[in-house]
Amino acid sequence: MSKTDETARTYSYLWGKERERGVLPESHHYNKLQEVVPFPIVSGTSGIDAGCGNGYDLRLMALKYPDVNFVGLDISDGIYNAKKNCEGIDNIQFIKGSLLNLPFKDGVFDFAYSFGAIHHTPKPERSFIELGRVLNKGSAFIAYLYEKHEDNPLKRFPLMVVWFLRLFSTKIPKKILYVLCMLLSPLVYLLFSVPAKVLALSERTKRFSGKMPFNFARGPFSLTGDLYDRFGAPIEYRYSRKEVIDLFDNASFKDIQVTKLKDTAGWVGWGKVITS
Repeated sequence: MSKTDETARTYSYLWGKERERGVLPESHHYNKLQEVVPFPIVSGTSGIDAGCGNGYDLRLMALKYPDVNFVGLDISDGIYNAKKNCEGIDNIQFIKGSLLNLPFKDGVFDFAYSFGAIHHTPKPERSFIELGRVLNKGSAFIAYLYEKHEDNPLKRFPLMVVWFLRLFSTKIPKKILYVLCMLLSPLVYLLFSVPAKVLALSERTKRFSGKMPFNFARGPFSLTGDLYDRFGAPIEYRYSRKEVIDLFDNASFKDIQVTKLKDTAGWVGWGKVITS
């Protein structure tokens, strides 16, 4: 089985487990990205959520912009969960497909959005080129990508441990791995999330809270999916700021900007297509 097929299988299982929770969030990644992107992410009359997973972001965008036509694309069976999660919303089309070979003509979208998907593809640079191809002139692509944490030892050292454990964890059957991550979640919450929340209570220590791993956790078992993502994804790339800029630049995007999400982790980058 190729790593691409294994990636689809890995996330098909994760999105299936997430679907079992039956709770549709009123705020998700899209809202966090919009806080740091200085222009509306959704623009024009059509757009694509590239790697839409369970469709949570897609649902929020489509409800907020009923006059915009959206396409949700994902390589996993999560696309079927996304369709169920967006029942009753008429301005969304769902397609199961690869970011490396988008099934669209050139210049058909007015914006592209991707959260946490491209760094799990075999060729992220190819994904950028493909998304640039399907965008109209002047349209923006907004992406969230993992960072290397080169300047933050509090996250860098645990990440090195994760990289080592991934040599074994990616080979564990998905059902067993998910259970292990569920059991591990409360421990990680106590070791990292609780101290981060305590640090956030004081203005003197608040800035250190954002440097702690898993500072975003909502409860003891809320990290199950994140841990499964860390330990289960067959492919995972992480980037420096310059490397994110290079991904956009090499795909011929212009007006490139890169920043970080507030109080969490990861790069948010965007660029515009000058020619189409």
